[in-house]
Amino acid sequence: MEDQTKKIHDLTVEAEELKAKLSEIADSLRHSQDPLSDNEVLRKMLLLLPVGVWIMNSEGRIIHGNPAGQQIWAGARYIGKEQFGEYKGWWAGTGKLIAAEEWAASRAITKGEVSLKEEIDIECFDGTRKTILNSAMPIKDAGGAIIGAIIVNEDITELKKAHEEQKKLNDELAEALNKVKLLSGFLPICANCKKIRDDSGYWNQIEKYISEHSEAAFTHSICPDCYEKLYSKEIEEIRKGKKKGA
Repeated sequence: MEDQTKKIHDLTVEAEELKAKLSEIADSLRHSQDPLSDNEVLRKMLLLLPVGVWIMNSEGRIIHGNPAGQQIWAGARYIGKEQFGEYKGWWAGTGKLIAAEEWAASRAITKGEVSLKEEIDIECFDGTRKTILNSAMPIKDAGGAIIGAIIVNEDITELKKAHEEQKKLNDELAEALNKVKLLSGFLPICANCKKIRDDSGYWNQIEKYISEHSEAAFTHSICPDCYEKLYSKEIEEIRKGKKKGA
């Protein structure tokens, strides 16, 4: 419970930090129709950022994508919101294809929505698949009118694979521990015939019970003591025959 609470807290902090960064960049873009030409500091910052950053103008057309963003998508499409369908993506939770108007960028430019870290699976322009966290924020002028938007992409493909592999290992470990626990504790066993009583109250041969509750398999043989008991007469006759022959 404490781990889950910490994760929620960390995600909340990350979302607030990202929102603050987006607001900072949006402020830099607010007063310029050609922000990269007018703001050398902003241009250099976008070049160095390890996350993909895309800028849309007042018409909803993508006018800039930094190197990290182009690397994530294996290229770029400098298009308007009506052609967002060229960017192929699916909601990670449902696998549903994201329609052009459902992209965070489109919602930012048309509705003024702020979207933070939406997990989506994408098909890059070279046909490869990745998983990203997609964020978007509208850019507004002093009067509150939307004049553009900024979009941020974070590639979490390898991180997600690592989490999935870790989950698989944890599941395998849990399954192995459960199998070990199946035959631990006290087993009700008959003192005479050695049958074991199962959870339903039925008495089973010990090998049947163990086979059903573990991966062990049985082969049958006879120990020396039992061999002596079962075939004592035959053994005695063989011994007498040997003595006569002697």
